[in-house]
Amino acid sequence: GHKGYVIDEEDQLVADVIDQVMCRGALDEMKLLHDHAQFASKIPSLVQELVTVFPKALHRTGSQIMLQPGMEALARVIAARFDRALHENDIHSAAI
Repeated sequence: GHKGYVIDEEDQLVADVIDQVMCRGALDEMKLLHDHAQFASKIPSLVQELVTVFPKALHRTGSQIMLQPGMEALARVIAARFDRALHENDIHSAAI
């Protein structure tokens, strides 16, 4: 048998946020909405919360949320904040 985590739809959304923030230094809100349409009612407010909570680290230009130069060390913290906000009272995503 195989060992590992079962990734549900919420965990896949968090994994995509992690990938975008940590690997690309940016979040593409439109791509998240396209790839995770089942969360379309939550994504805009979750992304806006990140921009509000991390105003010096993130800059919004349209649907692109860019990690500011020198703020790369906060990428994991930003992804974890998205995870917490998405799951509210649940445990952290298996993707973190």
